[in-house]
Amino acid sequence: MTAVEVVAGRNGPPLASPREADWIRAERVATHRARDADFLVLGDSLAKVGVLPAVLAARSGRRGYGLAVVGGQAPSTYFLLRKALAAGSRPSRVVVDFLPSLLSRDYTYGAGQWPLLLGFRDGLDLAWHARDARLLARVLIGDLLPTCRLREGLRDALKAALDGVDAERDALIRGHRLNYSVNLGAMVLPDDQRGPMTAARWFAGDHPRPWAVDPLNAHYLERFLDLAAAHGVAVRWVVMPVRGSTRAILRDRGEEARYRDYIARIASRHPAIEVVDAAEGFADDRFVDPVHLNRGGALALTERLAATPEGRGIRKLAEPRATAAATVVVEDLTRSRGRVR
Repeated sequence: MTAVEVVAGRNGPPLASPREADWIRAERVATHRARDADFLVLGDSLAKVGVLPAVLAARSGRRGYGLAVVGGQAPSTYFLLRKALAAGSRPSRVVVDFLPSLLSRDYTYGAGQWPLLLGFRDGLDLAWHARDARLLARVLIGDLLPTCRLREGLRDALKAALDGVDAERDALIRGHRLNYSVNLGAMVLPDDQRGPMTAARWFAGDHPRPWAVDPLNAHYLERFLDLAAAHGVAVRWVVMPVRGSTRAILRDRGEEARYRDYIARIASRHPAIEVVDAAEGFADDRFVDPVHLNRGGALALTERLAATPEGRGIRKLAEPRATAAATVVVEDLTRSRGRVR
């Protein structure tokens, strides 16, 4: 048993599922590689697939990394920035997003992921404010027994071995890892990928009730902004684009207005932050599903972000400009998976 746990602890990413590996990688980059970063990209999957650090670096001449994670919420964004700062990183700026549906969900949405990111100190912090001793227990058990925090990946690996598709699973995992590495932490989705999810189905699952920020998320979002301000880190909060049919539903149901009212209240309390409204100007063929950009969409968004002058307050995204985006190496998942086969 001890030998198994030691192996699992030392070889987490190869054993982990893509989602688990994403959180493990972000924690390791925050505590090691990000020390020389001048900017960081934080947030959830919308920023992970839509904001490309390699493009921002090429256009600004600054070094940066992506620490956004799939399913990321305000606490994960706060803890990743805190880990990077504690490890010696001194970024001048962070680019961040907060998907409204994830801001409205409580911390149990990603309960299985917290042990991948948090140690005892941060686990105690989150458990204390969530008033959940079981959460702290899960974090401690995950520290002591790596196989417990890698349950999803180990379960998938066992099933793949029994089904005789372990080689395909291994290629999938290595393809994701290569894509993260090539794209400096971003995950680039192919232009020809189209998911079956409709906007109505996505809305029904992600917005079961009228939008309101979850109190724990609100607490950690404020702490994130305070932490950045205390270290002189400028915050560029990007309101990410979604597919036209998705935005129409959000507008019709009043969800967009409620989210924007919340952003306005935050901006009034933190006048030093910058909010870039990128909600408009992206055709439906720039998305793989109701909310996630494909490679072309991510390139277009990131180029426009790079062209938007730095400032404060709530501002519109700059208009497109003629730039040779293809000069930056941006590799999508299909290409990465093909390279490792």
